[in-house]
Amino acid sequence: MIKEDTVIKIVQRFFEREGIKPIRQRTGVDFILKGKAIEVKGSNSKFNRSLLQLSDYILKYSGLILIFPTDFLSSPSRLFNFQLLCSLASSLAHMSIEVVLVDEKNEYYYLRKLSSAHTLLNDITYQIAHRLIDEEKGMKEILENLNTYIQKAFSRIVEEKPDIIIPETTIN
Repeated sequence: MIKEDTVIKIVQRFFEREGIKPIRQRTGVDFILKGKAIEVKGSNSKFNRSLLQLSDYILKYSGLILIFPTDFLSSPSRLFNFQLLCSLASSLAHMSIEVVLVDEKNEYYYLRKLSSAHTLLNDITYQIAHRLIDEEKGMKEILENLNTYIQKAFSRIVEEKPDIIIPETTIN
């Protein structure tokens, strides 16, 4: 579980290392960069409220970058609703939502930037399908443990090819 204010600190370190200089906002979206909204979420962010915010930002800004911990979407319903949001963004605003995932392991934060949420959703589906095939589980067991499979898939995506690794001690 990573709190939103911690994710913001991690992201600010990421921006510094990448030479990105977004403008921090006091209300509404967290940052703005060249007309794009950058929204940061923590593990415990209220999901339905977040969807409403993101829907609003899709119509107001030229692009959307969403930054969140790997456990933010770790349930089937959240993943499904996020996919619907991405489809709406693509259909209504002709925009693809960029995603930066944050994971925490062994006193380090791992970040992985994906050019689109569709890439993320395809990777998640692929990872889960292959995990289920490899483990030869029954349907009942698969459904009972789907949240765990989703969370593990998110973590693998980040840890396999992180764009940046930040020691936890430099954030706190």
